[in-house]
Amino acid sequence: MELRRIEDLTENDVKKVGRQFIKSYYRNRPRDGQAILEVDMRGQGGIIADGMLQFPKPEQEGGGNFIATFEATSYDTRHEVYYTKQKGLIRWDAAAISSTLVALTFMYLYLQDYWLVRNYADIFYHFVWLLLVWFVFGFLITLVIGRFRRYRYIYAIEQFKKYHADEQWVVIGEDVFISMKDDAYYQELKKQCIHNGFGLLVVNKDHTYLKVVTPALTRLDKKERRIVEFISQNELTRRIQEGLPGDWMKKWMNRSWDGFVPGDSLSQLNRFRKSYQFQLGFCTLSLALVILILVREYRERPVIYYDQEAYVQEIMRFNAKLQGREPNNYILDTPYFYPLPLLIDTRDIPNILSLQLQEETENKNVNTQAQVDGTPLISTESDILVTTEQPRKKVTYDCSRFYNITRNKYMILEGYYDTFEEVNTKVSQFNALGLTANALWMGCFYKAESGYAIYFNTLYNTTDEAGLEAEDLASELARKNMEIKLSIILLSPEDVAAFKN
Repeated sequence: MELRRIEDLTENDVKKVGRQFIKSYYRNRPRDGQAILEVDMRGQGGIIADGMLQFPKPEQEGGGNFIATFEATSYDTRHEVYYTKQKGLIRWDAAAISSTLVALTFMYLYLQDYWLVRNYADIFYHFVWLLLVWFVFGFLITLVIGRFRRYRYIYAIEQFKKYHADEQWVVIGEDVFISMKDDAYYQELKKQCIHNGFGLLVVNKDHTYLKVVTPALTRLDKKERRIVEFISQNELTRRIQEGLPGDWMKKWMNRSWDGFVPGDSLSQLNRFRKSYQFQLGFCTLSLALVILILVREYRERPVIYYDQEAYVQEIMRFNAKLQGREPNNYILDTPYFYPLPLLIDTRDIPNILSLQLQEETENKNVNTQAQVDGTPLISTESDILVTTEQPRKKVTYDCSRFYNITRNKYMILEGYYDTFEEVNTKVSQFNALGLTANALWMGCFYKAESGYAIYFNTLYNTTDEAGLEAEDLASELARKNMEIKLSIILLSPEDVAAFKN
């Protein structure tokens, strides 16, 4: 079945039948004065009423004017009563709902200490996930809400909602729809008329009419509609031709939303569509909430402690970026300032030991032996080898010497060696160069460890002491043209206790 025009049913014919119906329908309505029926009325905001009937109400009904209007639609203007889906409103509603859900969910996770931000990478990771969730939620919500009546826009219905009238009618020609039974556009128009309390009248090709829906006796919606002042099209044209607007027209122009004088805007059937300002507001507030939480979380992130080796590498990368240029700022805890970045706690790095000792006290097990021509005068089972002030003399201690030490100690490490012969020879070489070198057997501190560590001078109580001595030692080595990598090793009590047990 095709939609065809009925030649004897123009829009003027529909208006004429509509006027006759309105006049007949309200002829017995109680009134306190003469009824006035006018056609082609115009009101501020681009409002059009094809016909308007008004008369004074009786005093017992509260007085004032009773107003009934109708909108006439023929085959040529049929799109005024066809619904179109408001895809933009669907998307914006979905975006607003989705962003609100995402923001509230993220706030809940923040309050419950889940999914926390700890660095810049986390911020990017969180933001990408939030955008993905927002997009998925929005897509699913779009599928769900797309069938709601809210998104089926009918120009004639939306125009009725823009102004106050006691009763409003949609008057259509018989040829506006293909079928009054199966046409989806007609069924939607009928449903919206019933839902909003508007009347629906169908004009047949023989100029008879069919009353399909009558207006509700009371307003079904609770929104306050504005009072619109109407004038006829002829009166509006006359005033414009006489050189007005003057104060009267300016007042109307200022009160109008889309302009008052008829023009292109009146031919645009979408001008009564809903704006997106509230949806945009919800999206903006949700985004602001998410950003606020991300910023607060990032400020509460834990401090990241670099181990010394990673710290030195970071400083080197910082200096490499300068490429010889004068820096704009200064990092005070760098190798250019004390303390030196030599302290390394390297329990998990192979071949490097982070020892833990207790404060040094007197030990009764002391042996003094001499070394001649590099031949060790102590056995390979010795625990500690210490250089004394006596020439060519060294003393050895066993591990029990350290059992009563209770404070952290620090030593300036030169390196690690596997055998006592190797370490004894190395200590003698350092001593011959005027350096005070000592050795420790690692078995005193770790049951699973073996070999020896060579360190310079003595054990220190603080990093400040060890750092100052390391600076002096580095300067002395430079003067002797010696390249030795120095490290400051932390020694704390736990492993000594483990060894005792």
